[in-house]
Amino acid sequence: MRGGDGNDSLNRGRGNDTLYGGAGKDKLYGGLGFDVLYGGDGDDTYIAISYDPQIIEVPNSGIDTAIYSFSNNELSANVENLILTQTGDFTISGTGNDLNNKIMGTSSKNILRGKAGNDLLIGNAGDDTLIGSNGTVGDKDTLTGGSGRDTFILGNATTTFYNDRNAATPGLGDYALITDFNANNDFIRLNSKRSDYFLAASGGNLPAGTAIYRDNSGAADELIAIVQGNAALNLNGNYV
Repeated sequence: MRGGDGNDSLNRGRGNDTLYGGAGKDKLYGGLGFDVLYGGDGDDTYIAISYDPQIIEVPNSGIDTAIYSFSNNELSANVENLILTQTGDFTISGTGNDLNNKIMGTSSKNILRGKAGNDLLIGNAGDDTLIGSNGTVGDKDTLTGGSGRDTFILGNATTTFYNDRNAATPGLGDYALITDFNANNDFIRLNSKRSDYFLAASGGNLPAGTAIYRDNSGAADELIAIVQGNAALNLNGNYV
Protein backbone atom coordinates (compact mmCIF):
# COMPACT_ATOMS: atom_id res chain seq x y z
CA MET A 1 0.00 0.00 0.00
CA ARG A 2 1.34 3.42 -0.97
CA GLY A 3 0.49 6.90 0.20
CA GLY A 4 0.93 10.09 -1.77
CA ASP A 5 2.69 13.36 -1.02
CA GLY A 6 0.12 14.45 1.56
CA ASN A 7 -0.53 13.46 5.17
CA ASP A 8 -1.63 9.84 4.79
CA SER A 9 -3.02 7.28 7.21
CA LEU A 10 -2.20 3.73 6.11
CA ASN A 11 -3.61 0.73 7.93
CA ARG A 12 -3.67 -2.94 6.99
CA GLY A 13 -5.06 -5.86 8.97
CA ARG A 14 -3.98 -9.47 8.84
CA GLY A 15 -1.14 -10.66 6.65
CA ASN A 16 2.42 -9.56 6.03
CA ASP A 17 2.07 -6.07 4.58
CA THR A 18 4.39 -3.38 3.25
CA LEU A 19 3.29 0.25 3.64
CA TYR A 20 4.92 3.25 1.95
CA GLY A 21 4.03 6.61 3.44
CA GLY A 22 5.71 8.86 0.89
CA ALA A 23 6.20 12.55 1.63
CA GLY A 24 4.11 14.27 4.31
CA LYS A 25 3.22 13.64 7.93
CA ASP A 26 2.03 10.07 7.64
CA LYS A 27 0.56 7.58 10.11
CA LEU A 28 1.43 3.96 9.44
CA TYR A 29 -0.23 1.20 11.43
CA GLY A 30 1.34 -2.20 11.89
CA GLY A 31 -1.25 -4.96 11.73
CA LEU A 32 -1.38 -8.60 12.79
CA GLY A 33 1.32 -9.80 10.42
CA PHE A 34 5.01 -9.13 10.01
CA ASP A 35 4.79 -5.72 8.38
CA VAL A 36 7.38 -3.42 6.82
CA LEU A 37 6.71 0.31 7.18
CA TYR A 38 8.44 2.98 5.09
CA GLY A 39 7.74 6.48 6.32
CA GLY A 40 9.45 8.60 3.68
CA ASP A 41 10.03 12.33 4.07
CA GLY A 42 8.14 14.22 6.77
CA ASP A 43 7.36 13.75 10.45
CA ASP A 44 5.90 10.26 10.46
CA THR A 45 4.16 8.26 13.20
CA TYR A 46 4.33 4.49 13.45
CA ILE A 47 1.71 2.73 15.56
CA ALA A 48 1.89 -0.94 16.51
CA ILE A 49 -0.04 -2.84 19.17
CA SER A 50 0.12 -6.50 18.14
CA TYR A 51 3.35 -7.27 16.29
CA ASP A 52 6.63 -5.39 16.14
CA PRO A 53 6.97 -4.11 12.56
CA GLN A 54 10.14 -3.42 10.66
CA ILE A 55 10.47 0.34 10.30
CA ILE A 56 12.66 1.80 7.58
CA GLU A 57 13.55 5.48 7.74
CA VAL A 58 16.33 7.35 5.97
CA PRO A 59 18.45 9.88 7.89
CA ASN A 60 17.33 13.51 8.17
CA SER A 61 13.87 12.87 6.76
CA GLY A 62 11.83 14.37 9.60
CA ILE A 63 11.17 13.91 13.32
CA ASP A 64 9.51 10.52 13.56
CA THR A 65 7.62 8.84 16.40
CA ALA A 66 6.96 5.20 17.22
CA ILE A 67 3.96 4.39 19.45
CA TYR A 68 4.38 0.84 20.72
CA SER A 69 2.41 -1.44 23.01
CA PHE A 70 4.88 -4.22 23.81
CA SER A 71 6.79 -5.25 26.92
CA ASN A 72 10.14 -4.68 25.19
CA ASN A 73 10.36 -1.73 22.82
CA GLU A 74 13.33 -0.38 20.87
CA LEU A 75 13.54 2.42 18.36
CA SER A 76 14.55 1.61 14.82
CA ALA A 77 17.37 3.56 13.20
CA ASN A 78 16.54 7.16 12.23
CA VAL A 79 13.38 7.30 14.37
CA GLU A 80 13.61 9.93 17.10
CA ASN A 81 10.71 9.50 19.54
CA LEU A 82 9.24 6.52 21.39
CA ILE A 83 5.91 6.52 23.23
CA LEU A 84 5.03 3.43 25.26
CA THR A 85 1.38 2.52 25.76
CA GLN A 86 1.52 -0.95 27.32
CA THR A 87 0.49 -1.19 30.99
CA GLY A 88 0.33 -4.04 33.45
CA ASP A 89 1.85 -5.55 36.56
CA PHE A 90 5.20 -6.17 34.89
CA THR A 91 8.23 -4.24 33.67
CA ILE A 92 7.98 -2.42 30.34
CA SER A 93 11.17 -1.28 28.66
CA GLY A 94 11.87 1.36 26.05
CA THR A 95 15.26 1.82 24.39
CA GLY A 96 16.41 4.61 22.10
CA ASN A 97 19.12 4.81 19.48
CA ASP A 98 22.04 7.14 18.77
CA LEU A 99 19.83 10.11 17.85
CA ASN A 100 18.42 12.72 20.23
CA ASN A 101 15.47 10.70 21.53
CA LYS A 102 12.35 11.47 23.52
CA ILE A 103 11.09 8.37 25.31
CA MET A 104 7.86 8.42 27.32
CA GLY A 105 6.88 5.64 29.71
CA THR A 106 3.53 4.56 31.09
CA SER A 107 1.94 4.20 34.53
CA SER A 108 3.62 0.81 34.92
CA LYS A 109 7.17 0.04 36.01
CA ASN A 110 9.40 1.17 33.15
CA ILE A 111 13.05 0.80 32.24
CA LEU A 112 13.99 3.59 29.83
CA ARG A 113 17.36 3.68 28.05
CA GLY A 114 18.48 6.61 25.95
CA LYS A 115 21.85 5.33 24.67
CA ALA A 116 23.89 7.97 22.80
CA GLY A 117 22.57 11.44 21.93
CA ASN A 118 20.89 14.17 23.96
CA ASP A 119 17.84 12.34 25.22
CA LEU A 120 14.68 13.19 27.16
CA LEU A 121 13.37 10.29 29.26
CA ILE A 122 10.00 10.63 31.04
CA GLY A 123 8.98 7.79 33.31
CA ASN A 124 5.50 9.02 34.31
CA ALA A 125 3.89 7.03 37.15
CA GLY A 126 5.37 3.79 38.44
CA ASP A 127 8.72 2.77 39.91
CA ASP A 128 10.94 3.55 36.95
CA THR A 129 14.60 3.13 36.07
CA LEU A 130 16.06 5.80 33.79
CA ILE A 131 19.38 5.29 32.00
CA GLY A 132 20.16 8.25 29.78
CA SER A 133 23.66 7.34 28.62
CA ASN A 134 25.52 4.21 27.62
CA GLY A 135 28.90 5.67 28.50
CA THR A 136 29.49 7.69 25.34
CA VAL A 137 31.08 11.14 25.51
CA GLY A 138 29.11 14.34 24.94
CA ASP A 139 25.62 13.32 26.09
CA LYS A 140 23.32 15.88 27.72
CA ASP A 141 20.26 13.99 28.89
CA THR A 142 17.15 15.16 30.72
CA LEU A 143 15.64 12.58 33.08
CA THR A 144 12.16 12.98 34.58
CA GLY A 145 11.03 10.10 36.74
CA GLY A 146 7.48 11.18 37.51
CA SER A 147 5.66 9.80 40.53
CA GLY A 148 6.81 6.58 42.15
CA ARG A 149 10.15 5.36 43.49
CA ASP A 150 12.52 6.03 40.63
CA THR A 151 16.15 5.12 40.11
CA PHE A 152 18.47 7.23 37.98
CA ILE A 153 21.47 5.34 36.62
CA LEU A 154 24.59 7.53 36.25
CA GLY A 155 27.14 4.72 36.07
CA ASN A 156 27.63 0.99 36.27
CA ALA A 157 30.24 -1.36 37.71
CA THR A 158 32.90 -0.32 35.21
CA THR A 159 31.94 3.09 33.79
CA THR A 160 31.12 6.57 35.05
CA PHE A 161 28.50 7.98 32.69
CA TYR A 162 28.76 11.63 31.59
CA ASN A 163 32.54 11.60 31.94
CA ASP A 164 34.30 13.37 29.06
CA ARG A 165 37.55 11.59 29.97
CA ASN A 166 39.49 14.84 29.77
CA ALA A 167 41.42 15.34 32.99
CA ALA A 168 41.96 19.04 32.23
CA THR A 169 38.28 20.04 32.10
CA PRO A 170 35.27 19.70 34.46
CA GLY A 171 33.13 18.13 31.74
CA LEU A 172 30.43 20.80 31.51
CA GLY A 173 29.52 19.60 28.02
CA ASP A 174 27.94 16.34 29.15
CA TYR A 175 25.75 15.64 32.15
CA ALA A 176 22.38 14.32 33.23
CA LEU A 177 19.72 16.82 34.28
CA ILE A 178 17.37 15.13 36.77
CA THR A 179 14.33 17.37 36.94
CA ASP A 180 12.12 15.94 39.69
CA PHE A 181 14.26 14.17 42.25
CA ASN A 182 12.56 13.36 45.54
CA ALA A 183 14.97 12.36 48.28
CA ASN A 184 12.17 10.56 50.13
CA ASN A 185 11.50 8.15 47.27
CA ASP A 186 14.17 8.24 44.57
CA PHE A 187 17.67 6.86 44.21
CA ILE A 188 20.81 7.55 42.19
CA ARG A 189 23.26 4.88 41.08
CA LEU A 190 26.87 5.91 40.50
CA ASN A 191 30.04 4.14 39.52
CA SER A 192 32.44 3.40 42.40
CA LYS A 193 31.97 4.49 46.04
CA ARG A 194 30.25 7.46 47.67
CA SER A 195 33.49 9.14 48.70
CA ASP A 196 34.45 9.54 45.04
CA TYR A 197 31.71 12.16 44.62
CA PHE A 198 30.71 15.47 46.17
CA LEU A 199 27.80 17.90 45.87
CA ALA A 200 27.89 21.60 44.99
CA ALA A 201 25.62 24.30 43.60
CA SER A 202 25.60 24.08 39.81
CA GLY A 203 26.29 27.79 39.18
CA GLY A 204 27.52 29.53 36.06
CA ASN A 205 25.54 29.00 32.87
CA LEU A 206 24.37 25.58 33.98
CA PRO A 207 20.75 24.81 34.93
CA ALA A 208 19.97 25.60 38.57
CA GLY A 209 20.22 22.70 40.98
CA THR A 210 22.58 20.54 42.99
CA ALA A 211 25.53 19.30 40.96
CA ILE A 212 27.12 15.89 41.45
CA TYR A 213 30.84 15.95 40.74
CA ARG A 214 33.30 13.09 40.48
CA ASP A 215 36.26 13.93 42.73
CA ASN A 216 39.31 13.42 40.52
CA SER A 217 42.31 13.82 42.79
CA GLY A 218 45.04 15.79 41.04
CA ALA A 219 42.82 16.61 38.05
CA ALA A 220 39.72 18.64 37.26
CA ASP A 221 36.61 17.38 39.05
CA GLU A 222 34.04 15.98 36.61
CA LEU A 223 30.42 17.14 36.45
CA ILE A 224 28.15 14.09 36.30
CA ALA A 225 24.64 15.39 36.95
CA ILE A 226 22.53 18.34 38.02
CA VAL A 227 19.67 17.41 40.32
CA GLN A 228 16.47 19.41 40.69
CA GLY A 229 13.51 18.48 42.85
CA ASN A 230 11.44 19.01 45.95
CA ALA A 231 13.72 17.56 48.61
CA ALA A 232 17.41 17.83 49.47
CA LEU A 233 19.79 15.36 47.86
CA ASN A 234 21.97 13.33 50.19
CA LEU A 235 24.46 10.89 48.70
CA ASN A 236 24.49 8.85 51.88
CA GLY A 237 20.75 8.32 51.83
CA ASN A 238 20.00 8.32 48.11
CA TYR A 239 23.01 6.53 46.68
CA VAL A 240 22.65 2.89 45.60
